[in-house]
Amino acid sequence: MSAAYDVLSDKKKRRTYDLFGERSQRVESAAAGGPDPFAGFGDFSSFHQRSVWRPAPAAGPEPGLDVEAKVKISLPDAIRGAQPTVAVRASRECKACRGTGARGGVATTCPDCHGEGVRRARGPVPFSRACPRCNGTGRAIGEVCSACQGQGVRDEEQQLRVTIPAGVTSGSRVRLKGQGAAGKRGGAAGDLYLVVEVAADELFRRENDDLHTQVRIPFQQAIVGGKVEVPTLDGAVAMVIPAGTQGGQRFRMRGKGAPRLDGSGRGDLFVEVQLDIPRHVDDQARQLLDDFVARTSA
Repeated sequence: MSAAYDVLSDKKKRRTYDLFGERSQRVESAAAGGPDPFAGFGDFSSFHQRSVWRPAPAAGPEPGLDVEAKVKISLPDAIRGAQPTVAVRASRECKACRGTGARGGVATTCPDCHGEGVRRARGPVPFSRACPRCNGTGRAIGEVCSACQGQGVRDEEQQLRVTIPAGVTSGSRVRLKGQGAAGKRGGAAGDLYLVVEVAADELFRRENDDLHTQVRIPFQQAIVGGKVEVPTLDGAVAMVIPAGTQGGQRFRMRGKGAPRLDGSGRGDLFVEVQLDIPRHVDDQARQLLDDFVARTSA
């Protein structure tokens, strides 16, 4: 009760109580040299200095985004290299305004920020922000380009002739610098990344830098041996098989596979032999086969 009377009777204490409520005694204590109720909050003068905002930079060149596209090629093209045409959709510089966003391609200095791209506010805590009139570009557009709605870029589909290096595989990524989305305000274009998909091939199966294929031969040729024609990337070549070749047996042709990406040569071609066995034989052929079996099993 006496504490309440002291507060009500003292105008200074009454004003302190109105501001801080029941904590007014701690404030009074701090003023009289007692403990500081704001001791855990640090130096407010340094806080004021740190709270001053630095001027925001004007919006400069903005680089374009990278773009990813898929390209499907044949196995021979993946092995030899190719130059397919790919449809790529990305933002491109607006041709109507030459990337300025202004009709006719004419943009003037912003009268509000005088080309700086920022507006500054003075006061106890000065700060700056991007100029709302020019969006921080420093340039004013009198009449907006109708083709790009003032953006300076347009979303377009473009047919690009691209180069695929020899030796790529499915999942390979080919980077084409500067073929991505257009930049803004003079910024550099992004890059185009082509993700390669290699189509299945009727003749060859690929494993890393090696190729696998099959040839079919008559069973009698497998017995006596001889030359067979084998498909390769460079055209058909003759391969000699020994007498007694078994069905499913594989032969290796060195250097007839896919070229290595590091340029250190080519892989190998593995040829698997499959036997053609006649489904129907006449009586004479059956007799000959019986004689053959009798001779070879003796």
